[in-house]
Amino acid sequence: MKQFDKHIQDKMHGMEVTPPPKLKANLQQHYPKQSFLQTINPFVGGIAIVAAISLLVFLALQITNNTNPAYSPKPLNTEAYQTTDNAPIINPNTTNKANSTQLEESPVIADNAEEKQTGCKSTYCTYQSQIEIPIDIKKYKLLFIDDGLTIHTNKQNTKLEADTPGDYLLILASKSGNRLDTMMISFVAQPEMPDLKDTLVCGLEFSINLVAHPGDFRLPDGLSIKKSGTDLSIMAEQYSKYELVYSQTDEIGTFTIGFIVEFIPANMPEVEIVKAPRCYLDNAVIQLDIEQNQKIDVSLSNGSVERIENHAYRLNFDYENSDPIYCYITHYQKDCELHDTLLFELPEKPDYNMVINQPTCNQEASLRIESANSNRLNAFLNQEKIELQKIIPLNPGDYQLQIVDKNACIITEQFSIGEQNDLQADFEFQTALDGMSVRMTNKTKGIDEFNNDVQYQWYVNGELVSTLKAPTLDLTQISNTIRLHVTKAYCEDEMIVSDIQPDKALIRCANFFTPNGDGQFDEFKVLVDPSLTGFQGKIFSRAGQLIYEWSDVNDTWNGKFAGNQDAAEGVYFYAIQAVDTTGQVIEKRGTIQLIRD
Repeated sequence: MKQFDKHIQDKMHGMEVTPPPKLKANLQQHYPKQSFLQTINPFVGGIAIVAAISLLVFLALQITNNTNPAYSPKPLNTEAYQTTDNAPIINPNTTNKANSTQLEESPVIADNAEEKQTGCKSTYCTYQSQIEIPIDIKKYKLLFIDDGLTIHTNKQNTKLEADTPGDYLLILASKSGNRLDTMMISFVAQPEMPDLKDTLVCGLEFSINLVAHPGDFRLPDGLSIKKSGTDLSIMAEQYSKYELVYSQTDEIGTFTIGFIVEFIPANMPEVEIVKAPRCYLDNAVIQLDIEQNQKIDVSLSNGSVERIENHAYRLNFDYENSDPIYCYITHYQKDCELHDTLLFELPEKPDYNMVINQPTCNQEASLRIESANSNRLNAFLNQEKIELQKIIPLNPGDYQLQIVDKNACIITEQFSIGEQNDLQADFEFQTALDGMSVRMTNKTKGIDEFNNDVQYQWYVNGELVSTLKAPTLDLTQISNTIRLHVTKAYCEDEMIVSDIQPDKALIRCANFFTPNGDGQFDEFKVLVDPSLTGFQGKIFSRAGQLIYEWSDVNDTWNGKFAGNQDAAEGVYFYAIQAVDTTGQVIEKRGTIQLIRD
């Protein structure tokens, strides 16, 4: 095996690295070569020149034949290699006594105390992202470093910086060519230590989760430990401050941190319930025995809290929710929160129902108290006792009802009774000049002159057509029914008049219409006695031009012609024909005025 390949295998065994050509060239260039004086024997002077020449030829042939070796390097060997089988071994830590030349020491820090870590299999292990290697840059140089390492040099040392944690390979050589070494550095991520800040403990015990804190605790005198599952309890013998040490060990070393724990008395103030809720809608009052300058919070799960004085609090419960109500008390002692909870069962509302009937046109006002447990309740109306389940007539005015239960609890309710109203709907009508509508006159009784609280509803043949006090109503049939419904406060009444006819003619129609989309007189409609048949209707302009015609008695003219064009305002002529039961043609002619505004 060639000497150069053998040396590389000895130096880098187990690393499974195939050197690139550039690295191989560097290694060959710095491969240690024995000096001429070291290779000759002073007692063999006659053959010195021949031996030197032979050695130079042999080394030249060896270097020429070293091409692309494949190797598996082994860990660092501090013993130097031999250039020939009989050459002396070069130890970097000693002086070759057979020669006067002093050899370079190893650049590797093999005996540094910081390197002696348990579990580290590399030449050098560190938690830091940077490491300084005391290499004399005048004597040694780095031939190769792994990707991810950065070199920083100064006059004395070489500093290596890693991008990420991991294992990195270095190859170093002396500038004199007398030393070649490999070096493996492991950059290890430092373990995360738990954030154990100084802690204030309420009481004499606190717990730590072992999953979040897998290390060990070193306790001073006065503290003890008890484990339960994944929790660890630290207990103190007395209230005081203690210094604890937490340590955590991994494959490289042990880290420790210290923190202070102060145990303080966890004494909640005494709570006195001065007033408890005895009756429905009652509140409560509590008194806390604490100093005036101490901080405390009081809240309710349903309701509000009102501070009275000297740490006395009124609790106003929300009775809409029948669930029990919790009172939460938080006492702040230094930065320690102490909690207490009170439970209040709310009294139930007595079982009764108040039925009030306001006065109407046909009924007076009244009150009736309904209850399934009437034998356990007493009722008082304006301080006079009344019977339950009985209808009590009432006059207009304000009333106070008091219900008293078996525990002498009183529930008070207020209500008012309005004035009784003799409302009576009444109206008169007059046929309009067009013969197709009627003008209404409202004669309703029991309303004041302002009519602010009165509502009117006018119906023609069952259809709501107006809410005015006195409108003009269209008659849509030969026989019409008009109904007026009047409402005022709690009172209402109505009046109905049937068989209202516009006039006595068999064919009837208005003399104007307003097709402007306001819902009033938008169409020209003709009413025909049901006994007539063969209906024909025509509309002419003043010039005699046929504008519109129809043969269905239910159709109307909407003021358009020639499809969808608006007819101009003005006077038009109509001609209506029908046949009576005797076969005689009945005809009605006249004028109709079209108004758009």
